[in-house]
Amino acid sequence: MNEFIAERAKLIRQMADRADPFTKIRLVNLAEAYDQRLGLRSKPVHQRKEPIGLPPISMGSSER
Repeated sequence: MNEFIAERAKLIRQMADRADPFTKIRLVNLAEAYDQRLGLRSKPVHQRKEPIGLPPISMGSSER
């Protein structure tokens, strides 16, 4: 079972190397979750300071 988890983490990291930046972060986080199941510690690649979201929408005076 541990061999399967290690191979899966390796495959996910290979996919992350070819992914766009947003998907890469998610794939690396997934690979880290597999590492944790194996008891390995890995440092995070990217820590986001702000949550991803849409910019605030300003309403016109007629919509208030």
